[in-house]
Amino acid sequence: MRAFTAPRSVTGTGARFALLMVLVTASSVPTFNILLSSVRDRDDEGASQLRGTMGCLYAAGFDPTRGDLDNLLATMRRGGLLTQCLAEHAERPYPGLLATLALFVLAALVYWFLPAVRDRRRRTVAVGEVDADGTLGAELAALHERTGIRSALRFRVDPARMTSGAAVYGRTGRYTVCLHAGLLARRGTDPEGFRAVVLHELAHVHHRDVDHAYASTALWRVFVLFALLPTFAVDAWTTVLALSGTDSPWWPDAANVIFASVGSGLLLAGLVHLARADLLRRRELYADIQAVEWGAHPATWNRPDPPGTASVTPLLYRLTAPLRTHPGWAERRRVLADTGRLARVSPLEMFLTGASAALLVSSLGTLTFLGAGSTSRWLAVALVGPVICLILGVPIVRARRTPAARAGSGAAAGLWLGCGLLVGELVESGRYRVDWFLPQPQYLLAFLAIAAVPTVWWSQTLRLCLGLPKRVQRRAAAVLCAAVTAAVL
Repeated sequence: MRAFTAPRSVTGTGARFALLMVLVTASSVPTFNILLSSVRDRDDEGASQLRGTMGCLYAAGFDPTRGDLDNLLATMRRGGLLTQCLAEHAERPYPGLLATLALFVLAALVYWFLPAVRDRRRRTVAVGEVDADGTLGAELAALHERTGIRSALRFRVDPARMTSGAAVYGRTGRYTVCLHAGLLARRGTDPEGFRAVVLHELAHVHHRDVDHAYASTALWRVFVLFALLPTFAVDAWTTVLALSGTDSPWWPDAANVIFASVGSGLLLAGLVHLARADLLRRRELYADIQAVEWGAHPATWNRPDPPGTASVTPLLYRLTAPLRTHPGWAERRRVLADTGRLARVSPLEMFLTGASAALLVSSLGTLTFLGAGSTSRWLAVALVGPVICLILGVPIVRARRTPAARAGSGAAAGLWLGCGLLVGELVESGRYRVDWFLPQPQYLLAFLAIAAVPTVWWSQTLRLCLGLPKRVQRRAAAVLCAAVTAAVL
């Protein structure tokens, strides 16, 4: 097995978790604005504002019975007047901002009190209550000292869980490692396995996985409960009203515009779930590597897959793998045998990053207080840039340090990034389109090439930057990182 230490700074999961949380936060503002405007539409002010916005579109030549190209050409002839009219009737973003702030406060409260709620719900007990001779506490203290973790850490036992596993949870600076009752029984028959499980959980604390996972989970659950589900309910009620009979000129020709929020919400939900599952799987693999670095025996991972896995066909198992938050034992063994697998560019990573970038640019564009549209794009560059550069840069740096490692040209990664950007852009642009499908989709191939070329250029130029003196390597790489992200977006 080739040893490879996975330090906290190069795992890349921290930047991706941050991007995920920023995306959810930025999406909350337009989502809440839509919800609040649907409520205000029932009063005179909201109805007047809605009529004013639609009046601007109709005055500029927009016709919901015509296609996108005809509407685009018609409104471009009066682009200046349309922009001025829409600005006069634009919704104020402050209600959405205040609602998003309240959402953030509620998510912070969930994150803060969730560990205590979990202790009460699971009825965990302190280690001292099941450690008659004190050897268990001494061994856990020795493992804690071996890792060098300085954060406050406590060990508890879940007497109701008979599996031979453990879990770690908590909040910043205060973490809890909960040992299952079955793991205590395993300690007597398989002490190496017991130590490997504990070291694996301590590796999560070392990599700050608990902070990232629990903070993003709290924010996402609160967003789904108070923003996403109410939006779907409003859209469902709109559908019922439309099907029951309406004289609106937007129905049914502009149904795509009416239900665009559904597509955007579904994409956001699927994107966040896939991204979160991928991040959690990768943090499990990095924790395995760190546990072995701390002395865990690799043979501990020679375990069969959970019961019921054998009944699933190999094709179905592979197709559902992106939805699972834990990797299989076979994948864990492959990564431990070749840790360089984690440093390779993942197509799923690039696709999710591209889709996140498209959704983020669209959400930031709705924040009128940011000024011109270029401001939202540059802000998106600052947020997405580190993620793209970590995904593409780590394999190149590793290939330079380890001759046996390989780093591709970046073309395939760029194509997957382009696919993600394309999917996100098509879904988000549904808010301003009448056609369900593009009339000439073959031109989308050029869009993929536009995304692939900068990533190839980035990969080749980064290799040149690594040949520069060390004092200028980081500055050159940072400038290059900003340039390639700006070019793609």
